Order: sequence, then structure tokens, then C-alpha cells
Amino acid sequence: MVEKKASETPLLMDEITAPEKVMLGMTVGSPGFKVYTKICEAVCARAVASMAKLDPEEPEYDHKLSVRAQHARTVNWTIDLIRKSVNYHIQDLQAQAEVTKDEAEAAVAKTFGIHTIKPKEKKEEGK
Repeated sequence: MVEKKASETPLLMDEITAPEKVMLGMTVGSPGFKVYTKICEAVCARAVASMAKLDPEEPEYDHKLSVRAQHARTVNWTIDLIRKSVNYHIQDLQAQAEVTKDEAEAAVAKTFGIHTIKPKEKKEEGK
């Protein structure tokens, strides 16, 4: 098994509780989250654009360029880590919900002998 670098590990991987993950999921599902995502993309674009605004004829151009490039990389890395962490927690919550559902169905089946039946797929007419 390949270990992930600390920088690749989702933020708060073992610290966010299930209720907090539900709240995070509600936030992601809200219309305002699309605005938040748009703002994050604008932050990244602004950081990259600051490099293009430099005049190559300025004194210490190379130093300024390297500083702005590092800043842009840091901003992009941070936003990407936040996105990946949010996605991780949402997917983890969905996986937990599926396991809980399966466990509940198994408990009902064991206790009462009631088994769930998967709905049949509808066949298309004319085939």
C-alpha cells in the first residue's frame, strides 16, 4: 500500500464527525456553494494573472517572478486541498450511509425474515 504524503491527506480526515459531515454536505448542496467555488476559482486566476502583469524590464524581475509563481502555486495548492478534503468527507458520509442502510436491511432480514427485493428494470417497449 502506498502511503500518501501529508500534503495529499484530506484536511481533518479523522476529526470531522458524522453530523459535521452532514452539515458540510448540506453546504455543498446549497446554491451559495457554487458562488463560493466561483470565488475560489477567481482567487486562483488572480494569483496566476499577477505573474503575467510583471514587466520583464523591471529591476529584479526574476526574483519578483519567482515569488509570484510560488504564491500562485501555494494559492492553487490550498484551494485544491480544500476541494479534495470536502469531496473526501462527502464521499465518506455517503459510504457510511450505504453501510448503515445495508446493516439495517440485514438486521431486519435476520430479525423478521423480511428481505428487500430490488425493483425490476423496466424493459423498453418494442424490443
